[in-house]
Amino acid sequence: MARHQSEIGATARHPSSVADLALSISDPPTAFEVQSIANKIDELLAALRR
Repeated sequence: MARHQSEIGATARHPSSVADLALSISDPPTAFEVQSIANKIDELLAALRR
């Protein structure tokens, strides 16, 4: 039981606070599109670390 409690405590608290990435990617992707993806990954990582 204690193991489960510690695992639950280690889960992300608010990953659902990160909105979907509503972006169509061109071929090849533009710098703006790539930066938008990088920004969304950073946002998700920050939410997972809370």
